[in-house]
This record gives sequence, structure tokens and C-alpha cells, in this order.
Amino acid sequence: MIRYVPADHNDVEQMYRLDMLCFEPPFRFARSTFDYLMSNPDVIAIKAVDDGRGLVGFIVLEPEPPELACVATIDVHPHARREGIGGELMRRVADAARAIGLSKVYLHVYVGNTSAQEFYRGLGYESRQLLPSFYGPGRHAYLMVLADVAAERAGNVV
Repeated sequence: MIRYVPADHNDVEQMYRLDMLCFEPPFRFARSTFDYLMSNPDVIAIKAVDDGRGLVGFIVLEPEPPELACVATIDVHPHARREGIGGELMRRVADAARAIGLSKVYLHVYVGNTSAQEFYRGLGYESRQLLPSFYGPGRHAYLMVLADVAAERAGNVV
């Protein structure tokens, strides 16, 4: 059974190790980035823990009041993918953002990572902008946004 619980600074080492497993440079974070993120009291971090397998995923969201929240990273262990863990983490963090009054969640995704783009689109994210060389020279990203209908109707877009 998968449990979804808050992550905190005590989880940094496990999060870093999973990130190293999930991403190649330049898409992975340095350990110091996890230290920085998890020491920020405003960050929302949720981990997925399987009693038999341990940490199988996590997500980190950085609030940017008054309306924005950025998914800094989402990691799901390669052996636990396609089990619904990533979607559940994304839904939970979007709900947490809305609960504190943030109306838009956004993220960055490498243009070459088409499976991730499809995953995000399936959750209601839309590509809004191409960010040239976001991940380094020649490594472009898309800015993808999940916006509440109320915010969309008000004409607020990222």
C-alpha cells in the first residue's frame, strides 16, 4: 500500500538518491538544491512511501504568492512508474496549492521528454511558452501551466 505523507528536511538524502536514479545531468538537482528547498518553510513536499519498497516517489512545490506555485521536481522510482503514483502526487500538490490560495501551478519540462509532456497534458497542463536553453545550451524547455477555471476566466495567464 502506498502512503502519501509530508516530506521534510530529514528526507533530503533519500530524495537526492532517488533524483540521481530518475534523472541524468543536467536534469537532476544537486544535493544542496534539496537542502535549500527542504529548508524553506513555504515549500510543500509530499512523498509516496510503500511499506515494502520504501520511498517510491516525491514531489516538491514552491509557492510564489500571490497566485503561482512551481512544481520544482517530481520523481517516481523507475520500478514504480505506471502505478498512478506520479498522478496522485501531482493531484495532491495542486490541491495543496489551491488550499493556500494559489490559483496556478506551473512546471518546466525538457522538450525532448515527450512522455512527461503527455503525462502533464493528461493532468490538464498546457504548454504556454518555449524557454530556449533552459537546461543549458541547446536544451530547451516548455513552460506548462495548470490554471484554475476561475483564474482563466479572469484573464490571468502565466
